[in-house]
Amino acid sequence: MVHSFSEWVLLRETRFKGLMRQFRQEHPTMPRYVQNDLYSNRVGYAFGKLLGQQQAQAPTAGMDSIQTKPTSSRGNLPSTVMKLAGMKNIQWSQQSEPLQGSSGQGVTPADFTKKTVNYFVHRKFGIRVEKQIRNDAERMTKQKEIMMKRGQGGNEPVIVIQTKEGFELLEGWHRTMNYLMSGCPADQLEMIKTGQFQEVDFSKWTPVQVNAFVGRGPEMSPQSLAGTGDYQASTLAAALPGTGDYAA
Repeated sequence: MVHSFSEWVLLRETRFKGLMRQFRQEHPTMPRYVQNDLYSNRVGYAFGKLLGQQQAQAPTAGMDSIQTKPTSSRGNLPSTVMKLAGMKNIQWSQQSEPLQGSSGQGVTPADFTKKTVNYFVHRKFGIRVEKQIRNDAERMTKQKEIMMKRGQGGNEPVIVIQTKEGFELLEGWHRTMNYLMSGCPADQLEMIKTGQFQEVDFSKWTPVQVNAFVGRGPEMSPQSLAGTGDYQASTLAAALPGTGDYAA
């Protein structure tokens, strides 16, 4: 039993450290940059959200009723989160590299998977502010400023998985959408703003240079949906017993 809030905090930090160690052990060939980004924005972030929910569901009085182990309805929470993260058997580029799509001169939205493009469309390539995404509008503006300053291919690396269907974007959404939109023709931009996505033709977009760490090999498991860590937290939470009503 945990008898004080300080003991709960210590327990929480211990579980975080164990999960990070487990994540790194399961992905020994993953570059440290990728490990840190994916863990912070997906695995650790989702785990923190779920732990927070456990605390919220505990009685506000009587800290001794908070148990040191996950309840049976949740099972082993760290192991469940790791399983749902599903990024095994992927070989990663040890250095970042420019993404090359079908044109051989960079990428357009057409070079990404349908699942990733669906997220682009849902967010109108950053024009639509998504309340689920922390500081969404501010981050889009900041990344646009950085892009204008650094130019093509000067971005902090994004993280993608290369599949037969195209690139699956894992991290770097604000950066990627800003770069892609820099190659968007004026008429296509108007269609996106007005929601006429059926009329959008990605073949008319100019390929842009985006720097990325690339994972190659078997595609990710169905549970590992494309999206930012904010979406991933909701996905993981919904997949766990007793947390279906949770939203990040």
